[in-house]
Amino acid sequence: MYNCKECREEYDPNNHKGIKDLCFKCWFWIGHIREVYSSMSVRVGGQHYRLSNPVMADPERAGLGHGGAKFLIEFEDGRVVETNNLWHQGEIPERFSDRLPTNAKFLEGAWR
Repeated sequence: MYNCKECREEYDPNNHKGIKDLCFKCWFWIGHIREVYSSMSVRVGGQHYRLSNPVMADPERAGLGHGGAKFLIEFEDGRVVETNNLWHQGEIPERFSDRLPTNAKFLEGAWR
């Protein structure tokens, strides 16, 4: 057993080979922190989402995020993106919130 260098909790490295010094949960969120400036990273209300290419995908295609529901997203840099392929990674843990700050908002009436 090892202690995660991020959260200090014990973890078994045999449960997820290839991840050094981090428990799986911290490894997951550190991966999103590494892409914090990606145009595909969406953070709204303490939740983390990811745009998937193409931004407006063929609705007949299987495997669209949120079942192909449409979202209209306004980023703090002024970009407005419409997508039907948005994936939700979950609530950003408090210990990572300063490194994954809000960068967008959903425009009202965007869910269709």
